[in-house]
Amino acid sequence: MVKILTSLLCILYKFEKCDILMNLELSMPKVLQYISTNIDDERLHLENISRVVNISKYHFHRSFSNYVGMPLNKYIRSLKLKRACLQLNLTNQPIVDIAINAGFHTHESFTRAFKQNYLVTPSDFRSLKMTNKESLISPYQHNPVLFDVHFEIKKRNKQHTLSLGHQHNYEDVMFNYLKFIDRVKALGFTPNKNKIFFSSNPNIQHYNFECHFVSDDYNNIQSSLLVKNEIPQGKYASLTFNGGRTRNDIEKAIQILHKILRNKNIPIPKNSEYLFYFYNSSIYNVEPLLKTEVSILIEI
Repeated sequence: MVKILTSLLCILYKFEKCDILMNLELSMPKVLQYISTNIDDERLHLENISRVVNISKYHFHRSFSNYVGMPLNKYIRSLKLKRACLQLNLTNQPIVDIAINAGFHTHESFTRAFKQNYLVTPSDFRSLKMTNKESLISPYQHNPVLFDVHFEIKKRNKQHTLSLGHQHNYEDVMFNYLKFIDRVKALGFTPNKNKIFFSSNPNIQHYNFECHFVSDDYNNIQSSLLVKNEIPQGKYASLTFNGGRTRNDIEKAIQILHKILRNKNIPIPKNSEYLFYFYNSSIYNVEPLLKTEVSILIEI
């Protein structure tokens, strides 16, 4: 009898807990609005909010993280960084003041957090054109991971590309890539959506890269500011994935590509260039996740 009552109580408890979590899921937009409105309130933390919605800290933390894609404290920080983006773009306020307003005690800690979230430093962000910032400023960002990884060996025809002939350090790939697009457009060219950059060194720790773009008007272009390049035809080992465009993503993708090649007993080329294709006009969108391809010329 005691076992039966215990089982019934457990079932009832689970149903009650399920109802609470479902109600919380429905109320989450209001919770997010409350957080946004009270973003600078020092009392805005897990304990107080879970008390307001009448649910345990544990269940609120889990439900919130599942709904938003990150814990509460990280979400609050991302909102403050988003506001910092707007202040950097719309005001001449000193960066150190914006950092303090965002809850950071030092310029250095603000710069680290900003670059971790948006892949560029606050000063670099301020110098970018607004056309490249709009998709960068999102309410929150998921941790980028690789999804829908697909490997294939494909034959590519010879391809002509254009570049400015500038070598860039890999650490600042996204910022320099956006600046490259700005410069190309300023010259009156519209890059193909499948924009490319490729590195000159397969050692990921010492990458230098050069930004390229494809133009249908390649043969008619006569400009001393542009360098004409040629990507050779041949068979390419190609890995396509959905994910963010960060150094970690690129490293993961190359590691996976190398592992697949080893498993297939295909020699990994030395001193060969990796080609990176970005299948979207914006590299900063987080939702939906973007398609990226990394490929390398192989001999089989």
